[in-house]
Amino acid sequence: MFITKNTLYRSTILLAVISLFIISVFFTIQYLFPFVLACLFALILYPIISLLVRITHLHHTISCLLVICSAIVVTVVSMIFILMELFQGIVYLSKWIPEKFQSLFLEIAGSINAMLIPIMQKITSYMNSLSEEQHALIREQVEELSINLADKMGQVIEGVLNWIGSQLAALPGSITIIIFSLLLTFFICKDWGSIKAFMLEKIPPKPIEVFQDICIEMKRTFWQYIKAQLLLVTIAFITIFIGLMLIGIKHAFTIAVIIAMIDLLPILGTAVVFFPWILYLFVIGDISSGISISLLYTVVVATRQILEPKLVSNAIGIHPILTILSIYLSFQIFGVKGIWLGPALLLIFKAFHQVQLFAITRDYILSDKPYRL
Repeated sequence: MFITKNTLYRSTILLAVISLFIISVFFTIQYLFPFVLACLFALILYPIISLLVRITHLHHTISCLLVICSAIVVTVVSMIFILMELFQGIVYLSKWIPEKFQSLFLEIAGSINAMLIPIMQKITSYMNSLSEEQHALIREQVEELSINLADKMGQVIEGVLNWIGSQLAALPGSITIIIFSLLLTFFICKDWGSIKAFMLEKIPPKPIEVFQDICIEMKRTFWQYIKAQLLLVTIAFITIFIGLMLIGIKHAFTIAVIIAMIDLLPILGTAVVFFPWILYLFVIGDISSGISISLLYTVVVATRQILEPKLVSNAIGIHPILTILSIYLSFQIFGVKGIWLGPALLLIFKAFHQVQLFAITRDYILSDKPYRL
């Protein structure tokens, strides 16, 4: 098949439009992030506002204020409750962890001493047989190694302090972003009808139809995926909470919340918490607790492995292999952010495929007929 001048022209136009769209999205997120957040908040809250107007017949503006204020109050109260519970748990863990780590280090030190004393005796006898020049060379190497280790530790501590300082410095900016986002959310919800009418008037019907189909498909897939993940996390939380209560672990709620939140991380999951915990219990000789926590971890993992493929596959209609590949590739390209960015891009491409956007694009490029919007 020969590439005609019309095909080349349409391909160039399409690439230019896509490039311009990507650049616009990048700069919008970079410099107008409160507006992006406000659009997301409005998309979530506007159906509730519409429902409140239909049920109570309140004025639209008053309904907007009520729903937005209620969302703020519910969010703040929930955050306060969670933070208070987490604070109490962290205070308890801050006292519990040092004691347990001290006993752990004593156990490890005793084991290491039992293994190292014969080796140290051999090294000492070997060192005594060396000449003064060799002793001086070894001392220089040890001093250089100590200096390097001290420098590395200093760099690590400096990095941690700089990160804490940057987070504290960014706090006022974050509060400002939230305030502007809430104000923009109110005005977007208040003038939703006018904004929608303006867009329908200025934009041709065909792109709007395709865009609406994409939004409907992405919204459906996104909420199904969120429901599946929340169901998995809720099941994991309930399982961990009940298991810890039966084992007799204090502050089981806080620990279960933390582990359930960590379970949201792709690839890593609950093993980040359970493996060191189980290892620690076996090292200090608490065999019964170690076996109990091991059984709890096995139940949590088995439950997730059984339910996740069915729930997630039914939710988004994508094979788990594609999901894993998207996470790996995006992690290689974008770093840690790619862990979440990969599945999101996969959902977007699936929505494009469902509304036949790729077929429409192909027909537009290859067709010699004028394309009417």
